[in-house]
Amino acid sequence: MKQSMKRRKRAVAVATVAFLVFLTGCATFSVDTAERVADTTGQAGEAASSGLSASLRYNAEFKDVYPNEYRSFIEGALLMEEDGTAHSHANLRNRVEQDPQLLEVGAPCLSCKTAEFNELYATYGREVFTLPYAQVTGEVGDYFSCLTCHASGIPAEGADASLVTYTTYASEFLTTVDPQTAACGQCHNATCDYPRKLLPLQENARLEDFNPYRYGSDADALRRAVREDGMTMYPDEELGITVDYLGHPDIELFQGSQHQEQGLTCVSCHMPYETNEQGEQYRTHNASGSPLNNEQAMRYCLSCHASLGVGSTNEMRQFVRARQSALGAQEAEVLDGLDRLKARIVEAEAGGATDPATLRQAKEYYADASYYYSFQHAGADIPGGKVAHASARMYRYLEQSLSLIKEANALLQA
Repeated sequence: MKQSMKRRKRAVAVATVAFLVFLTGCATFSVDTAERVADTTGQAGEAASSGLSASLRYNAEFKDVYPNEYRSFIEGALLMEEDGTAHSHANLRNRVEQDPQLLEVGAPCLSCKTAEFNELYATYGREVFTLPYAQVTGEVGDYFSCLTCHASGIPAEGADASLVTYTTYASEFLTTVDPQTAACGQCHNATCDYPRKLLPLQENARLEDFNPYRYGSDADALRRAVREDGMTMYPDEELGITVDYLGHPDIELFQGSQHQEQGLTCVSCHMPYETNEQGEQYRTHNASGSPLNNEQAMRYCLSCHASLGVGSTNEMRQFVRARQSALGAQEAEVLDGLDRLKARIVEAEAGGATDPATLRQAKEYYADASYYYSFQHAGADIPGGKVAHASARMYRYLEQSLSLIKEANALLQA
């Protein structure tokens, strides 16, 4: 049932990195761990072959000023997620350089991996989006650093988006977004393929020339803009069609959600306040971990959910997991429906009895249903994994998928 959807995801996504960090006895932070994680050369390939590493040129300036934040950032590189991988930003260079699909993307891959891409863009201009990865990576010291999320360069002044690519072509949209969410959304967005796919194709085009949010940030608005702009859609060779796919629309899904309208940001749950041994509060900077694995995050959720009858952090986890499971069950229903519909279209086309117009319409319904499914799924690591981002909207997209599948089946049955 799920195999064809997995093939679709592999064909349309810049793959989620599956870099496994095999470490023994490293559950807690140590000086030795910090040194190994911080060790960097800034050269392509060398960092990848040296084991666990993260760059330090800019971060090193602040590790003594913000020791708690720095320590929690490094700790993140050692933690495994539910899918068995280490997704930490502190391990970003390794994750990129050990993934051939990301390396194949070339220098544009760096546009949401390091604030130093801003310097590369200033040096090379639009040409940087056509360069191979190895040509520019030697110029990058920090992969994920304070500068990535603290645009002013002064962490105490708060978070905001800093990366030149997204802050340029999404500038109008970002005026509607809380700065803390904007800092995360500059990478976790649906439109990250815009520069690398459109700039090389359009002579003299600039980042300023694009605005994929001109009609809005929901699935339909973005797809309308993407099609008008000539963004490459992804082929489904079995059906002989192309399918729209927009990466991981985390910031787009979150805008207008119940949590966003109540004043929460990405940081609220993914970077909750912790307390150190001296009783001082600080924001954890292990932003890559699941809030379900963070006791402080669960306590923060209880500040609202206690009034709904959730009595403890363990119950809070159960509350979220139950909703992930419920959404995941509807996702599975859509995936099963898509697989069955595809098989039926292939069979009808091979039989030769169905008129071409009906087949075209059925394929269009299939493509639309696939798009709504992938948009709401947003690249989650587990079924229904991002239900807390925008549950009502995600269910609505799945209902649209199911409705389209039903219409396609009715067409083929007529």
